[in-house]
Amino acid sequence: MKMPIALAISTSLLFGCMDGLSVDYDSRRDVVIEGVPHVVFALRVGGNTYYARESDLTGGRVDPNDFRQNVLAIEAVTGCQVDRSTITNAGLVTTAQVKC
Repeated sequence: MKMPIALAISTSLLFGCMDGLSVDYDSRRDVVIEGVPHVVFALRVGGNTYYARESDLTGGRVDPNDFRQNVLAIEAVTGCQVDRSTITNAGLVTTAQVKC
């Protein structure tokens, strides 16, 4: 019983944070990185800033490999290189700016 409640709370917090990032939901792009589906969104907070995460958040475990794949997803969608100094990881989400 505790696990579903914890998952619901963490999911609510995650999606609440998405809104705080000014996500441009119309910019959604789907990409598969190393066999794992990801979604990438542009952020409205500045030019060339993107948000990436796995498409399926079920499980909620954070694996450092997720962050690497999120960066690869942003690069695949934009065709640009992520500026490593701008990478921010929070939970299962990565935000970063790209240099084209």
